[in-house]
Amino acid sequence: MTVQPTLVGGADRSVLGSAPLASGQIDAVSPKFAEGLARVREVTDTDGACPAWAKALYMAAAAAVKGHRQMLMAQMERSRDLGLDLDVARGAALTVLISRGEAVYALFN
Repeated sequence: MTVQPTLVGGADRSVLGSAPLASGQIDAVSPKFAEGLARVREVTDTDGACPAWAKALYMAAAAAVKGHRQMLMAQMERSRDLGLDLDVARGAALTVLISRGEAVYALFN
């Protein structure tokens, strides 16, 4: 059974950065969980106190540290698409190098 994603708190699930959320898969299992995740993703995926590109960059750095290459690449691409400046990306890569070492830097860079 496929459940169509819905609007939650003004968040259009189809444009948030979560494929399972946008597909309706999570709604089919737990609509309440899907609602909570949509609210979290609305905060992380849209402009607010920080621009959305910066939030995506933070998520990419966390993914690099955890070794989640697929998430790292998806968030870096999303950050770029949202306006990430190349110099800012290079600065973030150096921060990862200083704080987490060369192996994580190699993933992030």
